[in-house]
Amino acid sequence: MINPKELLLVVDESDHPLETLPRKEVHADMLLHRISHIWVIDDQKRVLVQKRSLQKDKWPGMWECWFGGHVLADDTYLETAVLETKEEIGLQVKPENLSLFAKKRVTNTQENIFVSVYGLQRSLDIASIKLEAEEVELVKWLTIAELRGIYKVKDSLWVCYGYELEVLGWLEEQF
Repeated sequence: MINPKELLLVVDESDHPLETLPRKEVHADMLLHRISHIWVIDDQKRVLVQKRSLQKDKWPGMWECWFGGHVLADDTYLETAVLETKEEIGLQVKPENLSLFAKKRVTNTQENIFVSVYGLQRSLDIASIKLEAEEVELVKWLTIAELRGIYKVKDSLWVCYGYELEVLGWLEEQF
């Protein structure tokens, strides 16, 4: 759930903690903070993608290939990955089932973050997924090839952090 008062950990260029501030202030001042992304891939090499809710404060109604969110002040990247997967799509995940791709630094017009990117292999029936309506409007499966095409042309309907093509290659090899 989107909460502008939630407390985020502001970090330095080496990802060391500096201070804890409300989400709204962190975003308004473009302060460096942490998030986690979880990419779900099935045994057919399809990635579960989501259309963001229109209620989102950033990129409302756009598509993305991951689930996840802000790392709260007292949490870790991994704890956040587990929690956000449960909250956004109702999927219970054990930390040991997540594979770490990398931690990336991303700065763009709307973000100034460190993002830990995880992969999860899981075959799911979309009808069984419980979406958190405030976060996720719709989910569907797309192949790695389809997603490569989307990110190569920089489709304006998709959120882009700049690391997506790397992750797609990793998912194809890893899973």
